[in-house]
This record gives sequence, structure tokens and C-alpha cells, in this order.
Amino acid sequence: MKISELLAAPNQDPVYYDIDVDTDSKAFLNPLLVSQRSKDIAGMEKATQRIDSFFNYIIQSLTSQQIQNIALVSEENATHLGYSRNKSVGHGPKKDPLLNMLTNLNHNAQYKAIIRMNGNARKLSSLTMFVPDFSFDSISDLTTRIIEKELYSFTISTVNKLGYDRYLNQQKFSLVYWDSKTSRWVKDQVKEGLYINGKFTLLVPKHMVEENRFTHNPDDYIRNIIAPRIINNLPQTGKKPRKKDIIKKAINDAGSAKALVTKDLETYPDDFINYFD
Repeated sequence: MKISELLAAPNQDPVYYDIDVDTDSKAFLNPLLVSQRSKDIAGMEKATQRIDSFFNYIIQSLTSQQIQNIALVSEENATHLGYSRNKSVGHGPKKDPLLNMLTNLNHNAQYKAIIRMNGNARKLSSLTMFVPDFSFDSISDLTTRIIEKELYSFTISTVNKLGYDRYLNQQKFSLVYWDSKTSRWVKDQVKEGLYINGKFTLLVPKHMVEENRFTHNPDDYIRNIIAPRIINNLPQTGKKPRKKDIIKKAINDAGSAKALVTKDLETYPDDFINYFD
């Protein structure tokens, strides 16, 4: 069941991403879109500030205990975005991919390139391009946790504006989100929430969500940045191979699309930066 069947917006499209409340959606919250849209959306004004604070914290040389404290953030299933790995619907940042990302970030050769990019949300989103096992799903889950307080505010505000406050139940629920002032995860107990089918539910602004994968992704980068460069460097005489054959060989030689982007980033960091700008 689509949530718009319950929270219909008369004569207008929903401002929230229309999730299926019975399963997860193959859609992901992109921190880059959060930073671009948050100022214009009620309840989301401080979202970018939290993302900035989080990235500024993790790019430091963290101790193993600090890394563990960040990586052990509990799971959240209220947005129904991303993939499920078990019977529960929805999930938060996976411990192992997040732990590996945090552990290796400052030791990664690509770190020197991404640190030159404009905006911490852009840097955070770019990790899906080269960090092993850190996918759109991982970033989406992590971003959800970082800005959960803003997602809650957006949810309450949207439900009230639409006149569906009957779905706001007076039940206590503990939000977990990133605190910009203390640079740690904090719990904040709220006294009401949107409950659909008896489950606490968070709405997500639709313009912050991308379906299937992010616009910036390894396949797109290879097709539009790496492959044209390879073609331009080929001898001018003789028959040139097809672009799709060049892409296939380059990926096979590297081992995977993400491995190819990783290797390319070491040699052509400016191309990577310009791709995101």
C-alpha cells in the first residue's frame, strides 16, 4: 500500500517520497540532494549542518574507540528506503560497511581528491564511487540516521498541513541522530509520531530521494568520463573499437566498475572532482 493512499494531497503531488508501507523501496536518500534542497523545506533547515558536522568529524584521525562508537549506531526502519537484509522492513547503516569505511577513509589514496571537493554532502555522497562495499544503500541509511531529527520534523509538519493529524499517535519514540555541537549520536525521546499499520513512520522529502541508484555512479562515470578519455588516446589510424567494448574490457581488467573508478581517480583526480561539480 502506497502511503499516499492514506495521506492524499488534494489536487497536488505529495511533497514526500511515496513509499510502500508494506515493503522497502528501491530508492535512496542522497546527502547531496539534502544539502541542495534542505533550506527550502520546512523542518529540514538544519539537515545540511548535521551532515557537515558528521563529515568534518570522520575525516579526522579517529581512534579505534571513536570509530566503534560511530559505527555502532542502531538500525532504523521507519523510512522504508533501501534494501532489507532480513525479515524486518527497512534498516539503518550496516555495521561492517560503515566500520570499514570509517577505518579506511583517511588511509585511502582517493581521500586527497575528495577532500578538495565543494561541500561535505558532496564528499559523503562520492564515497559510493570507490569505497568497497559502501553503496547507495549504505549512504542512504547513514544519511537517514544523521538527519533523523529533521525527517521527524518534516513528517509531523507535513501530516499536520495535510490535515491527517489523526494518524499522529501519542506514543513515545526515541530518535537517534547526529548532534552537531557534541559530535556524537544522541537520543531524543518524542511524544508523538506518524504510525502506519502500527509502525512508527518517517516521511522523506521526495526531491531528496533517487530511485535505483544515484545520478553520480560508477557506471555513469565510466561511460562519460573514462571511456571518452580512452577513445581520445587511441591511435588516430585504424578502426577504433566500439565504446561498449572499451568499457567492458576496462572493467574486466580492473575487476569491477568501482575498482576501475578507484584506479582512475588516483591518476585523474581533477576529472573526478569536476564530475561532481
